[in-house]
Amino acid sequence: MSISIQHLRGSESDWSSHNIVVPDGEIMLVKVGNFYKVKVGNGISTAGVLPFLGVTQKTVNSFSGRFTLQNNYNYIFSEYPSNFNLALPTASGSNYEFRAAISFVTGDDEINFDLDESVYYTGDHTDEGYFTPECGYRYSIFFFWDGTYQAIVRAVPNEE
Repeated sequence: MSISIQHLRGSESDWSSHNIVVPDGEIMLVKVGNFYKVKVGNGISTAGVLPFLGVTQKTVNSFSGRFTLQNNYNYIFSEYPSNFNLALPTASGSNYEFRAAISFVTGDDEINFDLDESVYYTGDHTDEGYFTPECGYRYSIFFFWDGTYQAIVRAVPNEE
């Protein structure tokens, strides 16, 4: 026997044009480009004000000094400074969890990627746990805690 379940779904503009209160526990899917993001109703809030589940996305247009990553955030850096100074929260407790991601594009100038905390990097443009960004790439780095801070680096040539 096959059972099919359909959830509330639509684009962000669909949801904002219909001011409905989403029932408690009702799963709704919001189409963003070719992907769906998930919201869950609470029986009080309208669809447009409910938060997305999971990671919060934040665009960082510019910063100076040290930038501290927060748990469950996906940061998109629109400008990449020549000195990229990041910090991670201090891990505490046996149940500590941390996940964050950053995305940025490197230009033609050499850059300094500074992260004081001990992070072990794997993936593209890494060597023995260290990450060295190269010019002309789009980077996505996923940071996580697994008893120590670790990061997975993915890079593709920037063709813009």
